[in-house]
Amino acid sequence: MLRGWEAGGFLLKSITISLVFSTLSSRWFNPEYVFVNERMNWSSAQRHCRQNFKDLATVRNDTDWQKIYSVVPTNQYLWTGLYRDSNISWSDGSNFSIFQTPLNVLLQPGVISARCGYQYGQNRNHWYFYPCENRYPFICYGPKGEFSITFF
Repeated sequence: MLRGWEAGGFLLKSITISLVFSTLSSRWFNPEYVFVNERMNWSSAQRHCRQNFKDLATVRNDTDWQKIYSVVPTNQYLWTGLYRDSNISWSDGSNFSIFQTPLNVLLQPGVISARCGYQYGQNRNHWYFYPCENRYPFICYGPKGEFSITFF
């Protein structure tokens, strides 16, 4: 938004820039995590997170893990934002990095279609992939927010 004011013969310009948190990468902000105790398949959980928060949970470091498990009940099964096709990536499109590679990446036994990221309890040494049609509670990150900066 551009506005102008006359002040002593000078035209002062004010530029207001609005930034919406949901359009900025969580790499620059500390995400907040929200446990949703409603059983949905992975794509419905993703849609719910995107409509009400930002996305399914993305874990980039140990601090993120600690935040997640501070809001998740012990021994809880839940969907995360992890997804497996030809590569392993996060729901928000970011790559699954070396830093995040745990001791084991496990598929549900005998199920080749297991593509959606799942966690059990507080076991961060394993990543699990289960069929996306299974229904579990899930973890989102967000929430959306907005702020404005005005320059004179």
